[in-house]
Amino acid sequence: MERRQFARIPVSMHLRFKSLEAVEKYIGGQANDVSQGGIFILTPNVRPVGTRVEMEISDSGGREVKLTGEVRSIRYSAGKPSGMGIEFTGLGREAQKLVQELVDFHRRQNPVPNRAAPKALTK
Repeated sequence: MERRQFARIPVSMHLRFKSLEAVEKYIGGQANDVSQGGIFILTPNVRPVGTRVEMEISDSGGREVKLTGEVRSIRYSAGKPSGMGIEFTGLGREAQKLVQELVDFHRRQNPVPNRAAPKALTK
């Protein structure tokens, strides 16, 4: 059963992230999908579920915008961590606007099929 409130839109976008719960430098990662509720980061440098993170993402004008979120899931590949799902938290107006722009732009580039609509039968 799908629990997500927002559709995930495929993206391929570089970003940087760091834990807000430890003193560390930003680490590079690759966004794999984004929605109005969160983002999935491809990286072997995952943080534990529940960790609060800060992300820096550049908008189309080259401005860096900081987004905050919490690690909600970790994905593994061949027994090793390969990425983490982040739920956005505490976004300000500018950050919410950037997320909406990212979702809208990538939705136009990669339309998500309507899963609820039945497939047409042909004879």
